[in-house]
Amino acid sequence: MQKRVFFRPVRMQFAGWMCYNKKPKAPRQLSCAFWRPDSPKGSKKRNMKKLLIALLAALLSLLAATALGLGVIHLTDWPYLRDLDALKIPQSAGISREQALENYRAVMRYLSPFSDTAFSLPSLKWSQEGEAHFADCKKIFDGVYFAGAAAAAALALLARRKRLRNSRIKAISGAAVLAIPLCVLAAVAIDFDQAFVLFHQLFFPGATNWIFDAGLDPIILILPEEFFLHCALVIAGFWVLASILWFAGAAKSRAREIKEK
Repeated sequence: MQKRVFFRPVRMQFAGWMCYNKKPKAPRQLSCAFWRPDSPKGSKKRNMKKLLIALLAALLSLLAATALGLGVIHLTDWPYLRDLDALKIPQSAGISREQALENYRAVMRYLSPFSDTAFSLPSLKWSQEGEAHFADCKKIFDGVYFAGAAAAAALALLARRKRLRNSRIKAISGAAVLAIPLCVLAAVAIDFDQAFVLFHQLFFPGATNWIFDAGLDPIILILPEEFFLHCALVIAGFWVLASILWFAGAAKSRAREIKEK
């Protein structure tokens, strides 16, 4: 009995000493999803590196999505098949529906990156200025396809090296990709005609051969501005799809990161 009475106070005193000397946990500091301003210098460098990777991934995604959207327009004749009837293109050009579609497909074959034939139209005349403009367009088409293929390969390389596993990188990439189509849609909604002119001034600097004379180049009659608007919306749709894929990947990666903690 004495032994039991002797050790009980000792144990209680020891336990009390441990509780008294136990250091309180530091309060958890809140931070945003990506940046931690109070983090050490090394963490800030890592955050900056993640941001640069995210922006690079967004740029590569835009290039790949643009090439994919252009390829769909190129290979499927859509939305031109819809616009033929919706915009009454044959009636406006004074030719049959079959002739309009035949000449449109001749232009698209010439613009293919796998074509090395000279420009020609089956039933419409054209001028040297018009031919020069389509030659410039072919250079842009070839550049878009090449850049899109290179961008897709670069994204695959980043994914293979596990540079894109972080949920924050994917979320920022998705937001950056989504910002571009929003800007395009805003410009189109405000003034499509001015946006159309700025597009040509940007991609055809110093050239005026994109301003067609229907008397010399009647091809312009079967390629109205509304058709190019619809093409822009198709490509913007692929940008939005790329953004959705990034956000879906971010949610999946975030779930994995929470599970691993």
